[in-house]
Amino acid sequence: MKKALGSRAKILGLLREQDSTVRDLATRLGLTNNAVRAHLVALQKEGLVRRGGLQTGRRKPHIVYTLTENAIYAFPNPYGRLLRAFVAVLAKQLSSQTLMGYLRQLGRELAREPAQEARGKSPTERRRIALNLLVALGGEPSLRTNDGAEFIEGRSCPLAALTGPYPETCVIAQTIISEIIGQPVQQSCVRGPKPRCRFQISV
Repeated sequence: MKKALGSRAKILGLLREQDSTVRDLATRLGLTNNAVRAHLVALQKEGLVRRGGLQTGRRKPHIVYTLTENAIYAFPNPYGRLLRAFVAVLAKQLSSQTLMGYLRQLGRELAREPAQEARGKSPTERRRIALNLLVALGGEPSLRTNDGAEFIEGRSCPLAALTGPYPETCVIAQTIISEIIGQPVQQSCVRGPKPRCRFQISV
């Protein structure tokens, strides 16, 4: 049972990165096609996976599987529903400006200890500390350079449970990064069914 749950969690993780066919998933996981199909059936029954389309194959089209909205909001931890409900309450009680202020304050609080650790460190070390905190929150970030501009990007969003219904909550991660690296950062996150973090570091 534990092995099955582990395999299903891995399938969800791969589908979190990109929509895939049974064959793609089987190859990446080292499982048989039939084993993957069985896991997908179970995940469909749980409302976490659905058929997303067809991919051209040699003999016949292959079904492409994708995450449902429920699965996307379930990442990265089981507290997603609680957090969404909490933000929903705040959004009803507070003005947009006041809510943003609280979200930034939350980002500063999450970054407080790592920011202290980063003081006096090199820019490279400060970036490493910021990435480590995003990983601890459930993200999969990396530092990339494009045409001389620096970006912190993720294959997913550590705040996906919030950013779907409340895009403004991206400011939490934005504040975390800025506080730790000691530089302003700009949001250019990918929205939609597969949200991804993307923050440009200002010079």
